[in-house]
Amino acid sequence: MSNETPPEGEIIEAARRRHRLSQNKAAKAAGISGTRWRQVVKGVASGGTGVVLPTRGNAETVAHMAHAVGVSPDQLAEADRADAADVLRGLELDNATEQESPTLHDGFERSVWADTSLSVDKRLDIIAEYRASRIIEERKKNNGGNDNQQAG
Repeated sequence: MSNETPPEGEIIEAARRRHRLSQNKAAKAAGISGTRWRQVVKGVASGGTGVVLPTRGNAETVAHMAHAVGVSPDQLAEADRADAADVLRGLELDNATEQESPTLHDGFERSVWADTSLSVDKRLDIIAEYRASRIIEERKKNNGGNDNQQAG
């Protein structure tokens, strides 16, 4: 077994150091224990007396760790953790809508966002297409249904 630190662990740990956070403070911000933080970063956990077992943080745990130290979804994706990157995008959107005016304008958009069977990127794409179609419909309505009016 290799004792190599997983790529996501290296990225998260480098960001933690850059922000000069202790592992315990970073872990608290991520909502996990300091022990779990170290296990995920190093990719190993103690299995008893002298036994070391490989471990991998689940997507939600890694996303919360990344969020706590300012790692971006793109960085997680580059570290082969697209699963955690998707969760982190959702966390960032949730935080943005809590801090700013809501970005989900109607029931359709809220229902699309609530459909967790779709990836975050797919949900965002559907909402963007929906908004674009509404803009087109509004323009048609304002032009009396004629998008090809000629200047005269």
